[in-house]
Amino acid sequence: MNLKRIITLILGLTVFLSLAAEVNFQNKQEYLELEFTADKQNSQYLNTTFAYPAAEIKVEITDFSAGKEVLQGDLELQLEKNTTSFVFRELFAHKIELNLENLDLDYLKLKISASKQAELPTTISPAFQPLYSKVVENYQSSYLRNLPSAFPKMLIITYDFLTEYLEDFIAWKEAKGIEVQVATIEEIGSSTENIKSFLAEQYADWQPDYVILTGDVDDAYQIPSYYITFLGETDVTDLPYCLLQGEDYWPEMLLGRISIDSPMELMTIMSKILSYEKNPNTEEDWLESALLIAGNYSNSPPTPTTPVKVTKWLRDKMYDYGYQNIDEYYYPGTYPGTDEIIASIDAGVGFVTYRGWGDANGWHYPHFKRENIEELNNGELLPVVTSIVCNTGDFANSVDPCFGELFLRTGWPTLTKGAVAFVGPSDLHTSTKYNNAVFAGFYHGLLTENIHGFASAVQRGKIELFNNYPHHQGQGDYVEFYFHVYNMLADPSLQMWTKTPESINATLPSQINLGANYLEIDLPDLDGAIVTAMKDGEIISKEIVENGQAVLFFQLEATGDMQVTIT
Repeated sequence: MNLKRIITLILGLTVFLSLAAEVNFQNKQEYLELEFTADKQNSQYLNTTFAYPAAEIKVEITDFSAGKEVLQGDLELQLEKNTTSFVFRELFAHKIELNLENLDLDYLKLKISASKQAELPTTISPAFQPLYSKVVENYQSSYLRNLPSAFPKMLIITYDFLTEYLEDFIAWKEAKGIEVQVATIEEIGSSTENIKSFLAEQYADWQPDYVILTGDVDDAYQIPSYYITFLGETDVTDLPYCLLQGEDYWPEMLLGRISIDSPMELMTIMSKILSYEKNPNTEEDWLESALLIAGNYSNSPPTPTTPVKVTKWLRDKMYDYGYQNIDEYYYPGTYPGTDEIIASIDAGVGFVTYRGWGDANGWHYPHFKRENIEELNNGELLPVVTSIVCNTGDFANSVDPCFGELFLRTGWPTLTKGAVAFVGPSDLHTSTKYNNAVFAGFYHGLLTENIHGFASAVQRGKIELFNNYPHHQGQGDYVEFYFHVYNMLADPSLQMWTKTPESINATLPSQINLGANYLEIDLPDLDGAIVTAMKDGEIISKEIVENGQAVLFFQLEATGDMQVTIT
């Protein structure tokens, strides 16, 4: 039996974890013990988020001391009022916040136990796993730490007529070890209620990690969305589709919308994804190049200064990481800058970032709009675009297609251009400080924390916002709003390149005897990689590399070709 070898390398980075030094956690047999010692010179608040396997918790005080007389009953009442819980897929998280200045508290020991039990997970999602330690302080000692990683799973919701245009995409994702299922609007219904009810059933049944919607909110292939109202404005959001556990804004699945109005646009975007992930151009150094754009502009005072500053922070971070070529265009200093931006993208860059001033038509300072996207000629050198600026991702705007949609749709299946993935907000009046947190979290996750999955990195940006604004985390506040309006116009499972791919050295036999039931592959230094074997268009075995080795087990009943994929 002949073996075809299709090998792809996703480069890895080191994981760093920072724990709050003033809070200590101790796992007991039936409860969690939390011990807090105040550092009054540096903090006036106890603010801790931790993992504990319960839907709701009971908090009991076992010991405390204070600089003034504090009644234990009063303290327990404040704890009850300031303890909240949320569910983030496998993570049951709980947050305690106390104002220490009012209490003059020196020391506090708490007993955390379950008041409402939760069904514990037996595996952990590879899309969510790198995010949990960024949310809770006790991840390393929590119930999540040693859970085995599951294989990723994807659910695509589309129209029956479009399924044939997804076949190559699905085959590639399955070769990467992703289980893919497809459901059609004709089967499940076309309302948000129909779709969310179906998603809830699917999550309860087999827990997909990723969801893809292939359609716009209007026109021929309509897939509707939700809307959120905040400070008098109403904005489109896909997030509620994935809010399936708890009364919170933390998703159980990661959703991306492939916003298209025709089969040709769908074929174009699928072609881009396959080119980027499966067959990236490795002859040039474009994946180690980036285009950074920012504008310090406002139509009313004060003029912000941080869009350029945070972009220069990213520039330094990229150079430290190993990027070779970084083009920078800033306002004031560059205007209009349109020709320079087009030339940079056409030359090939792995990432295009923007911070500044924009709307559904595009970026204002420097100037790059929808009509300029059509002028691009970057071929297969397709960047990931992070447009962390107002309204550029508003796929329900009367400007249709909006800036982000057009970046994905532009080009043709056999002559691609534009971008491979896009993230941007639907809201027209986002705030600089909140946008900066999303921007920093995305790129810190990518370049420091090994978060190469596109949707996971976007969620990492939102987590940075959550961590930076603890007093705006409540229902109806800023953090919830920004979780909703930052939508992904992309394949959420897309694996982003930060280096030029290198070949994997793997020795495979030229044939396997009929009746053999396993294939052993040595892959030193590739722990965590996924290896799949496909025969006659079906996955017959898949394994995660452990201790430098993968053993594929299967039953061969007929001769033929087998395709082995390592990612």
